[in-house]
Amino acid sequence: MSSYISYSQLLASDYQRKFDTMIIAADKSYLVDAAVNKINAGKAQYEAIAAATGVPWVFIGMVHYRESNCDFNRHLHNGDPLTGRTVQVPSGRPATGTPPFTFFESAIDALQYQKLTGLTDWSVSAMLYRLEAYNGFGYKVYHNIDTPYLWSFTNFYTKGLYVKDGIFDSNAVSNQVGVAPILRRVMEKNNLYAAVVTFSTGAVLLVIGIFYLLYQNSK
Repeated sequence: MSSYISYSQLLASDYQRKFDTMIIAADKSYLVDAAVNKINAGKAQYEAIAAATGVPWVFIGMVHYRESNCDFNRHLHNGDPLTGRTVQVPSGRPATGTPPFTFFESAIDALQYQKLTGLTDWSVSAMLYRLEAYNGFGYKVYHNIDTPYLWSFTNFYTKGLYVKDGIFDSNAVSNQVGVAPILRRVMEKNNLYAAVVTFSTGAVLLVIGIFYLLYQNSK
């Protein structure tokens, strides 16, 4: 799934709208909570990687869950064993160093490979875009469906699944929790909504202040 879609305001709005109106399947709620508990259990390790890369720990945790069910013996890239370089797409990672690799080494290489280090916008919509990009836009581009990587176990996904790299089954159904419901629950359990509200309020006040200064200078 090598297709690519550039980030835009329209795309950001769509991600945010879906996130705000997402309904988590009631019979799958316990699986979402189990995924969140796994991610929170590895929080200290994700935070160490976050400190080295600038990528939020929750993003790292969600990718780790989707790629290997939070197994610290597997590559963040695609869930291949750390005992060797990756075999699945992307293959041959990390390109340098000698196996076996530590999860820390592998994770940093994966995030650098995906060009996620050094970014500053980690809003919900930007995070969802990058999570989809991490897995690929094949669902959206080639099959016109919302990817289960994000939306599995929600009202935005019913069926259709890449069962292998490049092999799509229109009747297969994902049995993994999508990262969008995980993100919502992680934000709830870690009080991250408060941080978003604080940031948003500060941004609004900053804009108001700038316009006020511009008005005063124009008088």
